[in-house]
Amino acid sequence: MKQCMDIRLVVEDAVNNGLNGQSCSEALASAFGQWLGRDAGLLRGMASGFAGGMGLRGETCGVVAAGMLVIGAEFGPQMADDNRKKAWILSLASEFAEAFAKENGSTLCGELCQGADFRSPEGAKALRDSGKPERLIRNGAALLAGLVLREKAGKSVSGDGVA
Repeated sequence: MKQCMDIRLVVEDAVNNGLNGQSCSEALASAFGQWLGRDAGLLRGMASGFAGGMGLRGETCGVVAAGMLVIGAEFGPQMADDNRKKAWILSLASEFAEAFAKENGSTLCGELCQGADFRSPEGAKALRDSGKPERLIRNGAALLAGLVLREKAGKSVSGDGVA
């Protein structure tokens, strides 16, 4: 992670990515990929199907899904049998989703975007023009950055301070 980069910069990068045409999930994943020194293009591609609530279905918000992707990429277990790390990563993912829901009222894209028609060009444009995606990206990026910095500061790999 680039130590000189603060939360405001990664949040603004994510927002700008969204304003420049990336979906909410792509915007968040690529900004955090760059911030954490990972392959931003790879993370963006991995998150692209989360757009519009899991493939334009209005289900789990792409910001939430991409946040969990970033958490897994940064802190997830490298070995299939690392059950301690698996439990820790699930607690981080749950914490992120709960914080997002508390701040925004839901983790469901359809609810967050008040039933916007993601599939039509007109509906997608109206949603973007509403500013809602920008607000969700900004809020999710700030929550995720705070969580990542907190965990990095603890240098913990298992959530209990054991490096």
